[in-house]
Amino acid sequence: MLRRADGGLMQGPRITGAAPWLGVAMVFAVVGCGSTTDRTVPVESNDSATGGAELRQAWLAARMREAVSQPEYQARMTERGALLPSPAQELAARLGGGRVELELAGEPVRLELGAAELTCGNRTTRLDEGELVLRENRVELEHGAVTERYLSGPAGIEQVFEVGRAACGAEARELELAFEIGGVRAEAGEGGARFVDERGRAVLSYTDLFARDASGEALSARMEVSAHRVLLRVDVAGARFPVEVDPLFWGGQKKLTASDGAATDSFGNSVALSGDTALVGALGGDVGAFADQGSAYVFVRSGATWTQQQKLVASDGAYSDQFGVSVALSGDTALVGAPSDDVGANANQGSAYVFVRNGATWAEQQKLTASDGIATDFFGNSVALSGDTALVGAPSDDVGANANQGSAYVFVRSGATWTQQQKLVASDGAYSDQFGVSVALSGDTALVGASSDDVGVNAN
Repeated sequence: MLRRADGGLMQGPRITGAAPWLGVAMVFAVVGCGSTTDRTVPVESNDSATGGAELRQAWLAARMREAVSQPEYQARMTERGALLPSPAQELAARLGGGRVELELAGEPVRLELGAAELTCGNRTTRLDEGELVLRENRVELEHGAVTERYLSGPAGIEQVFEVGRAACGAEARELELAFEIGGVRAEAGEGGARFVDERGRAVLSYTDLFARDASGEALSARMEVSAHRVLLRVDVAGARFPVEVDPLFWGGQKKLTASDGAATDSFGNSVALSGDTALVGALGGDVGAFADQGSAYVFVRSGATWTQQQKLVASDGAYSDQFGVSVALSGDTALVGAPSDDVGANANQGSAYVFVRNGATWAEQQKLTASDGIATDFFGNSVALSGDTALVGAPSDDVGANANQGSAYVFVRSGATWTQQQKLVASDGAYSDQFGVSVALSGDTALVGASSDDVGVNAN
């Protein structure tokens, strides 16, 4: 870890080891079990009693609060019951008649969610139609000792069950909520369930199961899925009631592809996001007669729709440069690495290209190279951007007598000109550490990976 002080960067703490981290559910990579039977499959998901899940839940709550006063997320009554829209997800929930229906905008897709059945201790309660109460961006249904709520926001439609002690009894150890599914098929997916239409498309997701008791203590919760039934199970032994059970429906899975994509382009090898702009590298893309020159594609979001805005290529690109191996994005600035670019007579020295957006048009601003670069440094293998600062990794750079020790270079922008500010190397760097194989940047702090570094007696 490196922190900047007075215009330079100094080395801070070194980080080794690994720790579990919660993947953000809104990254839409979904893996299904592939089963079409009605066999119940437990979902491999993050336990809601972990700190990472609590952070995720706090983030989701903040996203939902954004919608409280936004007109497009407000609940309203219609002839078909209460309507709760989530325009950012192109999703709407309709509640009434003892059931919930979730619909995707512009799609003939409808998830029919039957009345929940609650089993807790030795008591089973069917949560049939209750009185509908509409408040801002939520709809509530009262079922005696159980309150069922649906909240709409940019992240999707959150489902909350508040279960009182009277619904469970004094000796309850587990709470189970069961739903019958119609209109689509349920499958186990990453972090929860996904719902698949008759063509086999994953059209909706049901994730982020979280449970807590009245004291705010997180409870262990898990999901089980079969083709037409979903179960939510919560460990309530010793819990203080009421207990809240809180999963999320969302329909925002989008697949981006290049308008001119071809075989072996490797589109998606690298990706970056900044607000409503996405940047996707295609290191194997052929440009004209140059095989594997590489390219990168910019997509922009309007509402819930992503559209390709522009294809980026290097002004001096050549055969097998692999432009697009790495990409970074910060506002209206994009940085794309081309680690196999030949610089002068130096084969595979590598480079990185800065592009800036003016209106809806991207233009190359500058090509970045290392001041001391030589052949096979693979400068540009990794890139990062934060405002007017760029960080570029060169994992095969030789440092002193250490071949492939690796380094990373800091560049800063003044006006429209980028200047190399400093070369970063590890204080204890050694042969073939590949320092610079990955980089990250946030304000005045840089982080550089050295994946082949030997730590004590542990090689690589």
